[in-house]
Amino acid sequence: MATDDASKGNEPGHPAEHIQMTEEEADRLVTEALNCDLNDPEPFVKMLLVLHDEEDDLELRESVYRLMIAAYNNSRVHSANFQQYLDAVRQDRVSIDWPKPLRNEQ
Repeated sequence: MATDDASKGNEPGHPAEHIQMTEEEADRLVTEALNCDLNDPEPFVKMLLVLHDEEDDLELRESVYRLMIAAYNNSRVHSANFQQYLDAVRQDRVSIDWPKPLRNEQ
C-alpha cells in the first residue's frame, strides 16, 4: 500500500503514520466492511487483518484478533479452520461457497 503524506497526521507518532494505505484504500475497506453480510464477514475481517498485521501494540493486536474471532464465530464460515480462513482472506481466496471451493483453486 502506498504511503501518502496527506494521509498521515501532522505530528510524529500519529497512528496514521504506521498504517501504509491511501485514503482511498481506507475508504474502500471501511465501505466494504460496513456493507458486509454478518453471515459472510470477509470484508470486515479483511479490514481488521490490515489493522492486526500492521499493529505493534500487543494489546491492540489481541483486541483486533478477538474481533476477528467474534465475526468468524457468528458467521457461516465458523466450521472452517480459523487460521486457514484468515490466510484465505489475506490472499483474497475466500469464495461464496467457503470453505470449498476457494477462489483460484477451482
